[in-house]
Amino acid sequence: MREELATLTNQYIELSKTYLDLERLNFYLLSHHSTAIEGGSLTALETEIFLEKGLTAKGKPLEHHLMVKNHFKALNFILKSAQNKVTIETDFNQGNQRLRDERHSFGT
Repeated sequence: MREELATLTNQYIELSKTYLDLERLNFYLLSHHSTAIEGGSLTALETEIFLEKGLTAKGKPLEHHLMVKNHFKALNFILKSAQNKVTIETDFNQGNQRLRDERHSFGT
């Protein structure tokens, strides 16, 4: 019985690594909620699908998709900078400029 339980526990742990990435899901939800506060109309599921597969939600403004994309990129930028112990001030301003340039290239 204990052996079977240990086997099932190990299988669960391995499957969790493959099928359920809670950190990634948390970043998607953070981007969803942050952009929703700013007026974005995407649902949490639409946000996840857009960030995972690049598919836009029918009937939702492109600007709302770009808000999500830019928030997600900025979040990743900040997290990578923190992991690498990079001083944010200079790099952060460069990242902001890249996001502004990208937004203007879409005409929004």
